[in-house]
Amino acid sequence: MKHISCLMLALIIFLIPVFVAATVAPANPMAQPGNGVITMATAEPTAVPTAEPTEAPTEAPTAEPTAEPTAEPTEAPTEAPTAEPTAVPTAEPTEAPTAEPTLEPTPEPSPVPAIPENDYSAEDDILPEEIISQLDEEVLEYLTGEREPIDTIDGIRNILLVGVDARPGETRSRSDTMVILTLDGNRNEIRMTSIMRDLYVSIPGKNNNRINTAWVYGGPQLLLDTIEENMGLEIEEYVAVDLTVLIDIIDQLGGLTLTVKSEKQLNAINGVIDAYNYQFGEKENDGLLTKIGEQHMNGKQVQAYARYRKTESDVQRTARQREVLSLIFDEMQSKSLIELTKVASSVLNSIETNLSFSDIVSLIPVMYGMKDAEISQMNIPYDVDYQSKTVSGMAVLVADMSLCQNALDRFVNGKD
Repeated sequence: MKHISCLMLALIIFLIPVFVAATVAPANPMAQPGNGVITMATAEPTAVPTAEPTEAPTEAPTAEPTAEPTAEPTEAPTEAPTAEPTAVPTAEPTEAPTAEPTLEPTPEPSPVPAIPENDYSAEDDILPEEIISQLDEEVLEYLTGEREPIDTIDGIRNILLVGVDARPGETRSRSDTMVILTLDGNRNEIRMTSIMRDLYVSIPGKNNNRINTAWVYGGPQLLLDTIEENMGLEIEEYVAVDLTVLIDIIDQLGGLTLTVKSEKQLNAINGVIDAYNYQFGEKENDGLLTKIGEQHMNGKQVQAYARYRKTESDVQRTARQREVLSLIFDEMQSKSLIELTKVASSVLNSIETNLSFSDIVSLIPVMYGMKDAEISQMNIPYDVDYQSKTVSGMAVLVADMSLCQNALDRFVNGKD
């Protein structure tokens, strides 16, 4: 975040080659650039004083003081000393001091790193009043650089991330994606646990069913209660987005780079894009992928990559969803705090969450603080401790929930 502003503010005339070189060779940013500046600063001051002071003092004091004191020792002393000291000192001090102050700005790089102390005040990087009005004083002071960074988490914080597969006109749909995001400040680790949508569980106040139906029956609170009853993990915070919001967020981040590994996978992704275009009235074939291999995808393509399930199991599907989340985290770290605050504000009214806007914004610097954190992943049901069965006409995953509880407890709480 701040290092970006450092580079931009440091583009002073004499430092342009330094920072260009530093950008090209990040492995050793000071080697070549440092030597280049020192050489230039040494060469120019030496060349200027040597060229003029050497010739002027040699001819003026030698040629005239020798001739005049010898010829007229009595009369000349009155005129010669007066004439010559006036000419020589006036000519030389005038040029030398003028040249040196001009070169002085070269050593100015020292204060540059201190400039981005607050890189949120640039004219093109200011939060609008409507966003500022939604922020708590503490978060606002952090954004304006008046408060120490909020970049740490004490202990462990769990947030349930939910992707809702809502079709046009639906008021409450199934939770298509459920990921428990664990931020571990003690170990500087990020852990992601996917809950497979077809897991057969006990839903409080309802009959046994797939876990993704809890959202339909009672929204986020019933889903949180279901997770606690079946897996023994109490989670208080959640953020839910539907497909269109996820697409918008990814587009605002500039898209993601993913790899399509086969023709079969390409067709599966395009099948989801086709269905999306039909459901939301977009042009036929809009956004279809045309090649295999690594490629930059927009929001619509990324959500299709994360959601398709025709050719793969739900285990592979949840792995792709966690892959996308990891890439989103990486992409967010390339944006400034102000940019991400604007993204959060633009989708705030389209997401369902019990976090305040300030809570969400305060998580952004936490992400920066954990940018080097190790990311671990897991599925529930855990490993092979489940079976695929048909119950009441539904294809479900029946698991030993005591084993799931133990596995989740170890993983979420970082128990070795």
